[in-house]
Amino acid sequence: MRRSRTSPPTGRAATGAALLEALIALLIVSLVSASMLNQQEALRQARTAARQRLDALQLARLAFDRLRAADASLPDIASPPPFKLTHGEASEADDAAAVRDLSVAVDWQGAAGGPRRVQLGSRVSGPSPLYDAVLGLAPQDIAIARPLGRAIAIPFESLAIAPGQSLWRPGTPGSPAWVFDDADGGIVAHCTGTPGACVAAGGSVLSGHLRFSASAPPDPSTPGDALLPLEVVLVLDGSPSRPVGCATQSIASAGARFMRYGCVVPDPPSAGWSGRVEIEPIGWRVGTQAGSQRVCRYSADLDGSGAIDRNDEHPARYTAVQGALSQQNHLLVRGDQPCPGLGAEGTHNDPLQTTVQHQP
Repeated sequence: MRRSRTSPPTGRAATGAALLEALIALLIVSLVSASMLNQQEALRQARTAARQRLDALQLARLAFDRLRAADASLPDIASPPPFKLTHGEASEADDAAAVRDLSVAVDWQGAAGGPRRVQLGSRVSGPSPLYDAVLGLAPQDIAIARPLGRAIAIPFESLAIAPGQSLWRPGTPGSPAWVFDDADGGIVAHCTGTPGACVAAGGSVLSGHLRFSASAPPDPSTPGDALLPLEVVLVLDGSPSRPVGCATQSIASAGARFMRYGCVVPDPPSAGWSGRVEIEPIGWRVGTQAGSQRVCRYSADLDGSGAIDRNDEHPARYTAVQGALSQQNHLLVRGDQPCPGLGAEGTHNDPLQTTVQHQP
């Protein structure tokens, strides 16, 4: 029996098989490359869409805040391409105040070609008519909460003696006293040292306290050194000038040492009184050398004007004072030491106050 012989592939057939394998490999590489390019394009579009949405949201928030503020002085919000900004407002009224329905929308064409939108909306209550009515009221006491339920001009140490009235005795026990109306802080009576001996009177009150600091540098926050004998005099402007004696009372306890003072200008003119407080030493001298004492006053620019230009800011000289002035405080320091400025903790009198030289 004859066997059939299988002849080996020729060179042409081998070349064809290799070419087919190469074409298949090229097809696979092409498919993988196309898939990667598609993924990169999708990532790019997603990144662009996220950035556009973030920019649109920021633009909508800015426009919404401006719309909610209802302030015509604020600049208009420009909408850069590809964004288009639109906003709307509708109002309705109820018993209390107008209510505004606000809406802001930002439209743009997305990276994939489709329309996109970001929209914000809210309901905002308008200002109450009550606020307009309050603005028409006459100015009242600047204190929202009155100490002890009475006018803030009344010295804190005053004692209630009758409904709506308080007694203030700035000097030592038994010295003359004054009766205040708790409603407006005005003086209504003057009392001598005799119990019950009071007569109707009017006047303008100036009060405060003096503290002493013998340290170097001086301590404006917690001064409490030994008290020095002195007198406080309010020198009123005029020709000639008219001194008004002020009552003083030394307070010395385990917690504090200071001197309280009070001055009353009886029946001041309708335009108010003007003058200056002077500290008169007893057994020591005012000066700027060692062995003397420098007089400083606690003062603050309360209205931010850049100057001490109001009577309640404790100026060197008072002008046209009407009514009462309280917390007009002083600090005595060594003559060879400057008046201390505002420390890290502020002064004991007020966190915003510093001290400036008053005498000499």
